[in-house]
Amino acid sequence: MNDFSNNSICILNNKLNSGGAEKNCVVLCNELANNDINVELWITKLDKSPLIKLLDKRVKVVPIPGKKVRYTFLQLKKLMVSSKLEIMLVFNMELLIPAYLINRFYHLNIKIVARSISTLSLNYNQAGFFGRILWLRLISYSLNRIDTIIAQSFGMKEDLIKNLNIIESKIKIIPNPAFNFITNKKQERKDFSKHQEILFVGRLTEAKGLNYLLEIFLITLKSLPNLHLTIVGTGELQEEFQEKTLKLGLSKSICFEGYQTDLSDYYQNAKATVLTSIREGFPNVLVESISFGTPVISFDCPSGPRDIIIPKVNGILVEHLNVNEFSRSIIDVVNENIKFDRVKVIESSKRFSLEKIIRQYEKILFE
Repeated sequence: MNDFSNNSICILNNKLNSGGAEKNCVVLCNELANNDINVELWITKLDKSPLIKLLDKRVKVVPIPGKKVRYTFLQLKKLMVSSKLEIMLVFNMELLIPAYLINRFYHLNIKIVARSISTLSLNYNQAGFFGRILWLRLISYSLNRIDTIIAQSFGMKEDLIKNLNIIESKIKIIPNPAFNFITNKKQERKDFSKHQEILFVGRLTEAKGLNYLLEIFLITLKSLPNLHLTIVGTGELQEEFQEKTLKLGLSKSICFEGYQTDLSDYYQNAKATVLTSIREGFPNVLVESISFGTPVISFDCPSGPRDIIIPKVNGILVEHLNVNEFSRSIIDVVNENIKFDRVKVIESSKRFSLEKIIRQYEKILFE
């Protein structure tokens, strides 16, 4: 039995949709439950949480009414005051603000740990004056007064220190684990050496650099006319991106697979997984890909890829937004001018093993 068998924890989040952070919330809930920890998930947008069905039955789900953070305050206060909580892990920065204030003003003495899910200053720079001035300052104020902040990468940590003035000693780095729902295991890789297949996995949003992805693909097709791109994911730009694909006559070269829970076949069929993001926190897709032995090609965006990619071992790190360099990297990988040892690629993912990551969380939460 785990040393933490007598402990309980509340995990506070806004929703469990198809994103990487939400997926990791589910994984963490399930693994803590597997380790005999009583887990309650408090969630504000239950109706927008398709991943809820993947939760272990031992995880108690507690919905919090209110579609926006400012409407959840009273309900959250009732729960926090009545529940006799000792430990809370917050997955949403805006929910951290009321959680911290309630904890302080009602003298609840709850240990609060916040998990930062992105490069915060970049996210809120896109949110206009209100986001930059008000929310960022409130988040900074709250973060500096809780017990611990978990960042997934060195870049995220640097952003917290430099742009939010967070005390460095409060920040611990724990990357996301390599995990694949359904299988969560490595399968025998088939011989796809003759295939010219590349893979993109992620939300179809502005931050993922979809225009750069399309530009890179068009450049690369000039040298690799049989190149094929599979896109797995959904998002607000999906329809626009599909229309562009049709107008450019690329319907046979690019296919859209929508959201998929099990990605193992996609990774194993690809010569490389590509990431063209403008910004990231910690891109889970890169870790998932290398865990299957598939190398990755990524912009050196802020932040995350630099923490995952070991050049010439498990992938290629491309100068941020340099589409020509990215295209050359795809050509080199597909033509095998640059070769990767599958065993070494998989070996590089062991830093992100699920067991190792969960142990790090347990140490911070329960020590």
